[in-house]
Amino acid sequence: FGTQPGNKIRSRYNAATCISGGPAINVSPLSASVCAGGSVTLSASGGSSYSWSPTSGLSSSTAASVTATPSATTTYTVSSTNAGCTTTISIPVTVLNSVNRGTIASGNQTFGGSGDPAAISLSTLPSGGSGTFAYQWYSRNGIQTAPSGTSTAGWTAIAGATTSSYNPGVQSASVSYAVMVDPTGTPDCGGFAWASGVRQITVNAVSGFNAGILAAGDQTFCSTGGDPAAISFSTASSGSATYTRQWYYKSGIQAAPSGSSVTGWTAISGATGTSYDPPSGLTASRTYACFVTPASGTGLWASGVRQITILPAFNPGTVTNANETFCQSGNPSNITLSANPVGSGAYTWRWYFKETSVGTCPTGSDITGWSTNTTSTNISGSTTTGTGISFDPISAGSLNNGRTFAVLITPISNGNIPACGTAQWATNCRKTFVTTCVGNLESEMPATAVDQTHFLGQTYPNPSNGTTVIDYFLPDHLAGSTIDIFDISGKLISTIKCSIGNARVEIDVQNWPSGIYYYSLNHFGMKLDSKKFVVIE
Repeated sequence: FGTQPGNKIRSRYNAATCISGGPAINVSPLSASVCAGGSVTLSASGGSSYSWSPTSGLSSSTAASVTATPSATTTYTVSSTNAGCTTTISIPVTVLNSVNRGTIASGNQTFGGSGDPAAISLSTLPSGGSGTFAYQWYSRNGIQTAPSGTSTAGWTAIAGATTSSYNPGVQSASVSYAVMVDPTGTPDCGGFAWASGVRQITVNAVSGFNAGILAAGDQTFCSTGGDPAAISFSTASSGSATYTRQWYYKSGIQAAPSGSSVTGWTAISGATGTSYDPPSGLTASRTYACFVTPASGTGLWASGVRQITILPAFNPGTVTNANETFCQSGNPSNITLSANPVGSGAYTWRWYFKETSVGTCPTGSDITGWSTNTTSTNISGSTTTGTGISFDPISAGSLNNGRTFAVLITPISNGNIPACGTAQWATNCRKTFVTTCVGNLESEMPATAVDQTHFLGQTYPNPSNGTTVIDYFLPDHLAGSTIDIFDISGKLISTIKCSIGNARVEIDVQNWPSGIYYYSLNHFGMKLDSKKFVVIE
């Protein structure tokens, strides 16, 4: 160059701040795509410091690695300066559209007997995400509303139905169809979820079709089971040239089903004939029904059911607890059952009694030692339901003995309901205790020794099998008296020192033998008062 141009070049070079160029920056990724609402990590390396822009949607504007969450497609730039030289690189981030899984085209159809529905397609195809989608069609019996969300409960996947349309083929029963759509590609913007809408195919029964009527013949067996009779039709199916049949059962005693839904009923494998013979040995109640389908059209339940009732194990019931105590004599209250007998067609009952109020209640069926009569109008009877068993005794028994009442239950048949079990005593019994209820024994002491009407109260509870309580009154001039307790043979069991005035003592009789005991107030060898009580098991 000449002098003047050379000087200009040399002047510009000497004044420059960036001679060797900016730093070499590497970025990753060079570009990216994210689902709507998604994010991506952008990283830079090779520089000593960084500056990112725009800052909207970035986790940092100066870090080497940042998280970008753009709301729309954005090109981010990262810059780094070294020795006065700056390098800038751009990274485009594309935000994909939100996923729409599409909508099933309308076109519900109704057929009589059967029909071939039109192919089902989508009126609005899926969109958004990476733009590619997978499909799975489902069916469900009956007319259903459109499913939503991600649950497929109650729906059945159709094998091979994995395109954007589906052709159902000939249908003879009402059914509904829906499709699940899965966005695919990279990125994968979601999993399988239902497209909007549903296709409903209604198939009405053929006019004149009658599924028939099952023959009557409900049966009842004891708890040990039995062999039910075969079930057949009293009125045959009609209105079609041919039929298919399927027998069903349901646990318990059920009402006859109707319509075309078999929900809750269990199909019996191989039971497809015009009759069905239930297995023997059932130990739980069961109801049988038959579903009949014509050659073309919707199947229906035959009218009626066969109910097989299995009774519970025989139990003779329980006599109500209500032991009673009387002074000298009395009329016991009515005796009833707290639990009625169960497990047989019907029952007869007879009340028995024994001239004692001690001992255990009877069990089994042995009536030895027990008495009954034929003159009391309510001492025996029968019942078909187990209810109404009661007895109103007119006497509590002999003084100092009392009386025990119990009832024997005998199973009997009731029409086609069998007698189950043998005669058994009902659990528990009613005991009546009769005591002398003596007041003060003024005749046994001087007239001046006492001015009270009584000293000892009755024990309570009486009879007892735990703790019994004795109330008493002791005036000052009888200080030092004791309460002495004897068994029925006269053996002294216990002596209790008494306090002055109105007082009470508690006696633990839990481990005492059953029987009659006497207690008396004793003042230095003089018996002032005496009573008795009963201990039971």
